[in-house]
Amino acid sequence: MFLDKDKIKRFETAMRRGERFPAIAVVDDAGRLFVRNGFHRVAAARACGRAVIDAYVSLGSASDVARHCICRGKAEGWDPARIEYLERALADRRFARSGVGGRKE
Repeated sequence: MFLDKDKIKRFETAMRRGERFPAIAVVDDAGRLFVRNGFHRVAAARACGRAVIDAYVSLGSASDVARHCICRGKAEGWDPARIEYLERALADRRFARSGVGGRKE
């Protein structure tokens, strides 16, 4: 995963101070949950020891998430290696059937 450690630390510090953050966006693919937006917030919440985070959940697939991230990455000028990784994952037919998502509780 390509996460900015400084950003996670800033979010973690703010969370520990009690600051509120927007809900993350999650896609539910037959009970497997995939973060679509909010990876840094999830990492910061985990660093704070939180097991729960506010989330907007929509139905979809892991492929939907990958396509969203590719489009967002190209628009925001992400590292080309990051975009290439997502494109390779999307092209891999096993990706849609992988168990890389989280579980609903």
